[in-house]
Amino acid sequence: MSALSLTIVLPAYNEGDNVDVTVGRVLGVCAAEEVGLDLVLVDDGSTDDTLARCQRLAAAAPDRVRVLSHPKNLGLSAALRTGYEAARGVHVTWLPADGQVDADQLPVLLGPLRTGRADVVISTIPARPDRLARLVVSRAFRLVLRAGIGFGDRLEGTYVFPKALYDRMAIVSTRGAGSIAFEIAAKAKHLGARMASVEVACKPRRAGTSKVGQKLLRNTLESLVEVWRIRRSMRSMHGPMRMNE
Repeated sequence: MSALSLTIVLPAYNEGDNVDVTVGRVLGVCAAEEVGLDLVLVDDGSTDDTLARCQRLAAAAPDRVRVLSHPKNLGLSAALRTGYEAARGVHVTWLPADGQVDADQLPVLLGPLRTGRADVVISTIPARPDRLARLVVSRAFRLVLRAGIGFGDRLEGTYVFPKALYDRMAIVSTRGAGSIAFEIAAKAKHLGARMASVEVACKPRRAGTSKVGQKLLRNTLESLVEVWRIRRSMRSMHGPMRMNE
């Protein structure tokens, strides 16, 4: 098995009851999979003890775990963007702090990279416990994306991409819950990256409640604005390039 340099971004908003277990799972799986891990915990303005827990976890493994924080809640795309821009690994991915996509799915996600089949890997979730609310958001946003920027592939789970490719993009997503994922995938495809899709499993949350269903209308409206911004930014992008440029 070839070693892989990987940043995993773990965004967390009021996930104090979940973050310790999730980080422990990530550390264990990455050690078993021989992943050179850079784990970035992003506290997105939590009002519980999430930040304090993240800081303790980083202090216990300072060579593998870092903490970044927002003074107030900015949303998933903003938290991911903060983590992605601070990434030190050759490749970058993310996992939810609630444990719904467990670290045991990393081998599935990383498989196409290790075999040289793809530069970017996206994922779909065939069945999930809270599927209805997320399904509404995902399908509606894909329709808007297909009309707005010509990209409407299913992307329901996490994804992995080269940091060098990300650095070539002018990312504009800041608010919509899933907009940064579609922006990265659309721009990677536009730049000529080889794409692969895999299925990942989804588990019930370990504790707490999902934030997506609580903000369904707001997320939908914010995503509509994000599509317009992504479309404008893609107009100024150059055409396909070789991944080793």
